[in-house]
Amino acid sequence: MKFATFFKSIVLGLSLILAASAFAATKDTFQIGNPVNVNGTVLKPGEYTVEWDGNGPHVVLSILRGTHLSAKVTARVVELKTPAEKTEVIEQQSTGRANILTGIQLQGKTTAFELDASDTPAGVLLVVNQGDADLGIVDPSSAQQVARIVEGGTKQIVSAAR
Repeated sequence: MKFATFFKSIVLGLSLILAASAFAATKDTFQIGNPVNVNGTVLKPGEYTVEWDGNGPHVVLSILRGTHLSAKVTARVVELKTPAEKTEVIEQQSTGRANILTGIQLQGKTTAFELDASDTPAGVLLVVNQGDADLGIVDPSSAQQVARIVEGGTKQIVSAAR
């Protein structure tokens, strides 16, 4: 009788732990080398943690410095063909005091994020790493790849509509 009660307690405890981890936010860290603007907030250089729930197509990113919430922004989830070799932040130059953070790619993950393009000036294109040597050129306002540059510098037009 005592063994059955003990066994039920263990099973219940394990199921609670598994359920809690299923709803936990996914997170990772990244470095910012220059001040960047995220949804109207300027983030200073340093180490940050990014947290998100879900897997797309859109998620809300919470960007924290230590335990302090620095910014929240909507992002489109981009599935990469291979895990990212390194963590990179993608910035768009701005005429203001800080560049605009437009993307985050995390080392070892096949998921990258394109931040909400509403803060991105018109006429901006993003460069996205597509493996060892290929680059994709993405229009953030339409979220469409418009060109691809393969190793050796050959450009392939994906879509002429812009």
